[in-house]
Amino acid sequence: LSVQSGIYVLTVSYSGDPIYDSMSSSAQESVGVTAFTLTAPATEPTISAPGGDTTVTILVNTTAGYTGEAIFSATACQMTSGPANESHDIPTCTLPSGSISMGTGMGSTMNFTVSTIPASSAALAYTKLPGKGWAGAGGGAVLALLLFLGMPARRRSWRSMLGLLLLMAALGSFSACGGGSSASSGGGGMGDPGTTPGTYLFTVTATGDPTVAPTPSVSFSVLVN
Repeated sequence: LSVQSGIYVLTVSYSGDPIYDSMSSSAQESVGVTAFTLTAPATEPTISAPGGDTTVTILVNTTAGYTGEAIFSATACQMTSGPANESHDIPTCTLPSGSISMGTGMGSTMNFTVSTIPASSAALAYTKLPGKGWAGAGGGAVLALLLFLGMPARRRSWRSMLGLLLLMAALGSFSACGGGSSASSGGGGMGDPGTTPGTYLFTVTATGDPTVAPTPSVSFSVLVN
């Protein structure tokens, strides 16, 4: 049996019997034809910087005399590809769940919002000790010097002097480590750069009521600078 593309109405009837009443039910289905089409914008939407967003308008048009509904779920728009170095903070494409009632030859639109993640300046900063290098060792050096001077002259030796110098050097190196870079100086920071600049591809899919086949879909790209 060869079935041509088109919209078919299937009716099931039961004539009834002494126990059960008669019943009839019908269902409409589109076979082998996309009863409505989705069209993406002619120009590529652009987001000037991570953290911005843009609105993408999808045009919906009926074909083959379809008079049902084009239905878009909350997950109708999905990102399908992005820049090669993109790993996190990907854009999102959202809209409220809804449907569009279609009439023959009539067109409607559905607006999707593509949002990106802004860069974050928050970073992990190391605690910075007062001063740098030998200046940071000032307090420890003074203490060591007082201890050294407090020794009887006869007990002072080159070993004591060497120990004092080593102590001052150690305190100086600890102070230098404590003065490491923070987020503001650009070293050692762990800030989030936000959405990676580049071109992102999204695909929008809709379903029909009555059902249409194949499922209508369309893709569009958004450029993040």
